[in-house]
Amino acid sequence: MKAPVFVAFFGMVFRSHSLLRILSHRPTHRRTGWTSVLSFVTMALSGYLIQIASSPEAVTVFIWMHIVTSGVFVGGYGIHLVLGWRFHRART
Repeated sequence: MKAPVFVAFFGMVFRSHSLLRILSHRPTHRRTGWTSVLSFVTMALSGYLIQIASSPEAVTVFIWMHIVTSGVFVGGYGIHLVLGWRFHRART
């Protein structure tokens, strides 16, 4: 039950923060932001595909895809948060 809430929360963050930064002309932290967005989309898709896959081989592939992209998301988003925090502290 936690995953739908997480997906909805990330959608709100994407709409209010990520999309604005992607469309802006300032390239600050865009690489870690893109890493977070793309890995989240892949992670969410693989989580869904785990539930609907019919063959054991496909389930195994989607589980591994989910594990790997979850790790990339956690790492990328963690770095993104740290860089944003450091950037904000440097400006104030």
